[in-house]
Parts: sequence; structure tokens; C-alpha cells
Amino acid sequence: MKTDYEEKILQGLFKTPGLTRTEIADLLNSRKNTIGEICNKLLDDNKIITAEPGKQRNAGLMLNTAAFTALGIEHTLDEIRFVLLDAGLERLQKTVMPLPSSSGEDRVQFIRQSIEDFLNSCKFRTGSLVGVGYSDFIPHDIGTGLKVKSIWMPNWGNINIKAGLEECCSSESWLMR
Repeated sequence: MKTDYEEKILQGLFKTPGLTRTEIADLLNSRKNTIGEICNKLLDDNKIITAEPGKQRNAGLMLNTAAFTALGIEHTLDEIRFVLLDAGLERLQKTVMPLPSSSGEDRVQFIRQSIEDFLNSCKFRTGSLVGVGYSDFIPHDIGTGLKVKSIWMPNWGNINIKAGLEECCSSESWLMR
């Protein structure tokens, strides 16, 4: 379980690679000892690395980009596309899968199974998924995830794709906790 400080340190290093422990402590208005202990834990967990190998005292730190991944999903009328990126925005894997002509809950179930199949086929660290982005050809309410009725997809109104994706991705050990 990540602490608030761990989260803030990781966010800071994502935005500004090379920060030292002292700079992080100043940025977070925190004690240097506390930040030092948390950074040591993040180093031990291989979530961050030193920007200057060999230098320990007040060395610049940066994210270990391989320790964090994001999944992009694009749903079209006849296919679903996946891309897996690391924190350095390097593409790790991508694929395109044809979709059956199903609609409604059957289609959501197929999408969920496709996500699981794609993630299971990927070579990435379990528990490293930090975000999922989803693009759809059918308009939906961003806040609720509910689709609006579509002339292209019968039985698609009132489908909550957001809840289905959240349940799918959090039911496995892919997500970082």
C-alpha cells in the first residue's frame, strides 16, 4: 500500500526526473529523514533508481520506467485496439482484435475478456498497471460511464462500460496498489 508521501514522491519524479532527496523534502515541506526513508524503500522496491549510478549521497532520483505501465484501449464498431506503455511512454506491446457483431452486455463481456487476454499475453510486472485509458466511438457520460443510445450499436444505451472496465482491471493483480 502506497503512502501519500510515496505517491507525491513518485508524481514529483514523473514530472521532474533527477530530484534529490533534499529537493523532494523541500518540495513536500517534509523532514529529510522521512523522505530519505521513503526514498530508500522505493529504491528497494525498484520503483525508483538513482540518476547517477554509484553516487549515493544526495543523488538525483528518477522513476524506474519499467516499474509502471498504462493500458490504452480503443473500441471501434468492428475491432478493439490495445497498447501497453511504460512510464517513459515507450510502447511495450500493441494488438488489434476483431470484435463479433454482438451488442449490449455480450459485447461488454467480450471486451472484458479481450482485456484479460491481452494483459495475460503481455510481459510486464504484475501490479505495475497504474492507469487505463478508454476511447469509444459511441458518446458516453464521462462522470457515470453510461453510454447514450447509439444508432450504430443496438442495446448499447445504459451500458456502464466504466464499471465493467474497473471491475475487470481491479479483479486481477495487474493494478498497482
